[in-house]
Amino acid sequence: MYSVSYEKRFSERLVSELELLRINEARLRTMIENAPDAFIVHDDKGRLVDANKVACNQLGYTREELLSITVFDIEANVDVEGLLIVVWPSLVSGEGRTINGVHVRKDGSEFPVEVNITGIMDHGEKYIFALARDVTETEKLKAYLSKLAMTDELTGLYNRRAFISTLDKELTRSRRSNVDLSILMVDIDFFKKINDQYGHLVGDLAIQYFAQIAKNMIRNEDTVGRLGGEEFLILLPNTAINEALSIAEKLRKTIENSCVEHDDRKIRFTISVGVAILDDQDMTSATLINNADQALYKSKESGRNQVTRYNV
Repeated sequence: MYSVSYEKRFSERLVSELELLRINEARLRTMIENAPDAFIVHDDKGRLVDANKVACNQLGYTREELLSITVFDIEANVDVEGLLIVVWPSLVSGEGRTINGVHVRKDGSEFPVEVNITGIMDHGEKYIFALARDVTETEKLKAYLSKLAMTDELTGLYNRRAFISTLDKELTRSRRSNVDLSILMVDIDFFKKINDQYGHLVGDLAIQYFAQIAKNMIRNEDTVGRLGGEEFLILLPNTAINEALSIAEKLRKTIENSCVEHDDRKIRFTISVGVAILDDQDMTSATLINNADQALYKSKESGRNQVTRYNV
């Protein structure tokens, strides 16, 4: 009698625990299926063994299709062997990892993802659990903010910080390769008079007009930046002094022979230009800019609407 009663209680408890386990598994599955991120499980060979509906929607596969392919089909440049050798020890100890990657849809298109991974051992087999978040919009925002931090709002040109950063890189490259490099410093002549006579809106139009002409005239490898106000810098890699002077003169003439149109008025202006070259391997960007500035000052001092080369 005791044995039967005990076995009955044991059986009822086992059924109860199994039922609770099924309920918990169902709850877990519901959470996984309704998670905002893609849920993927693969083994140590890269074979996919589980995926939720977000993963299917993101990647463009049915669940059956996903479970018939490998992680190599959906992850660009994934190294499962390296992942298991380098990262697995920390994963199996319970530590999670966040990695950035690129997922490949069924149609071949790609999108950036941030993946949180963890690992488990199940009956001696290694599995990696991954929650992948599509960060396309985040990456777009980062790119936009990065561009915003480097761009002059009025003209769309590089701002001072971005231009000098580019100049520093080109100086390093020019020294290493022993090639020429020149810069132009440009100033719109009598800019204050434009503002005083026509208003700041026209002054802004003049700045934008010059910026557009300068962008249209330079080569792909050149860079135009706005220092501030009506001052600009133009970086000319692989450019010797004679070619730089020719480019500066062409720009000066183009501005002189054109005009800004506003309210049926044609507003003309000119520019002064200073030209400097990298003629010392120890020259810094600050020195090069200062040399161009001195040459620009001489152009202004000599009557403006001129191009002047810096001479020691």
